[in-house]
Amino acid sequence: MSFPEAFFVVPLPVYVIDIVSTYSGYPRSDNPYTFKVPMSKTCIADPCCCLASLVCPLPVACVNRHRALEGNMDEYKCCQGYYPLCGFRAGEVGESTCPSMCLCLEATCCFTCAVSATRNYLMDKYRIHPDPMDYQIIRCSNAMQCLACICSLASICVKDLREGARILRHVAHITFCTVQGCMQTQSAVEIAFQEKKGVQAPTVNAIQDRS
Repeated sequence: MSFPEAFFVVPLPVYVIDIVSTYSGYPRSDNPYTFKVPMSKTCIADPCCCLASLVCPLPVACVNRHRALEGNMDEYKCCQGYYPLCGFRAGEVGESTCPSMCLCLEATCCFTCAVSATRNYLMDKYRIHPDPMDYQIIRCSNAMQCLACICSLASICVKDLREGARILRHVAHITFCTVQGCMQTQSAVEIAFQEKKGVQAPTVNAIQDRS
C-alpha cells in the first residue's frame, strides 16, 4: 500500500451522536412506545427493504424521509434540525425553495446524518424509545469505525500494520453498511406501520436551541 493510501479511512458514521444519548438522562427513555421492529430483526421483518438499503442506500434514505414527512416537503429541513453545522441552522439555508433537491444533497453529502435524522424524527414524532439492542448494534459499528481509523493512522508509521489495517477497513465498511441497512429498514417498517394505523401525529419541531 502506498503512503497516500494509508490516509484512506472509512468515514466515521455520525451515529456516534446517538450513542451519547444512551447514557442516563436520555430524553427519549421516557417515551411510551417502541419501534415496531428492533434493528436486530429488520432483515426478517422486511428483507426486500433491507436489501434495497444495502444496494441503493441513498434513494432509500430519501424515500424514508419523504414518507416520514407524510409527503409534506414544506416540513423538510436539513437533517430535520438535529445536526446543525458550522453555525448554520436548519430551515435557514434555503431548503424551502427546493426541498426535494436539498433532500437529495443531504442524503448524498451527509448520508449518516440523513439516516439518523429520519430515525430521530420518527422517535420524536411517535414518542418512541429504541430497543436496548439497537444501542449495542450502533455502538459495535462505531467501535469498528474508530478501530479502523486508529489502525489506518498507525499504519502510516508502521508498514507491517498496513495489510491488517486494509482488512479492518473492509470489515468496518461492511459493518457500517449492514447497520445503516438495518436502521433504514427499521424506519421504513415503522413508517408503514404508522401509515396503516392512519394516525396523524402532531408536527415535530425538530429545531431546538442547543446552545
